[in-house]
Amino acid sequence: MFRRLAMISIVIALYCSCQSNLVAQGELIPETTAARHGLTRPWFAQIELDQGRGRVTNIIFRGGVLYAQTDRAMLHAIDAETGKTLWSERIGRPNHPSSTPDALGGLLAVVNGSRLYLVDRYKGKLLHEIEIQEAPGAGPAISTKRVYVPMVSGMVVAYPLSIIDDPKRETEQKEGEESAEEDKDSPDLKKPARETPMHCRSHGRAIFQPMVTRDDAGGEYT
Repeated sequence: MFRRLAMISIVIALYCSCQSNLVAQGELIPETTAARHGLTRPWFAQIELDQGRGRVTNIIFRGGVLYAQTDRAMLHAIDAETGKTLWSERIGRPNHPSSTPDALGGLLAVVNGSRLYLVDRYKGKLLHEIEIQEAPGAGPAISTKRVYVPMVSGMVVAYPLSIIDDPKRETEQKEGEESAEEDKDSPDLKKPARETPMHCRSHGRAIFQPMVTRDDAGGEYT
């Protein structure tokens, strides 16, 4: 419940700080106002951006971390328990659009323009980037073995995670039982880089971020 309240509070604060027509610049939601809706604010954080040109476009919550993305390709990782900024990096080009990222285990997948970026989600370090041959229609979805990217044409391309250059890399693991459980589902990076992307044609345009609904020994479904 604490994490949920913290997430709701920071989402509201970030949204309001970027919408000058709703609240005054820099104004936070008062504790009394939040309390009337059953919410509390254990902390707040500020995303660095040019309010005249930039704005926060996407926020996701994965494994105890909030990832806030701006329309200038900046990605900020914020600890949902403490509000501490863990890292902030520019992933891609600021003049190219970024779609909603996804994360699983130690990896974060981001599509910026016509490129797919795979990032160490604990450090913000870029691990690999891939040129996408078609126009992406939405953000990626990551499983333990692949990253799925939907295309405007209706094609969904599944890139194998074995393409990452350093399969023996070590990433920092967050402490606690939650991280230990999540690491059981960490992406499999130990296979040799010999797999090729898989393609699946869907009906109509693919303009929504896919979701991995099954990911086990029996196969994967999105």
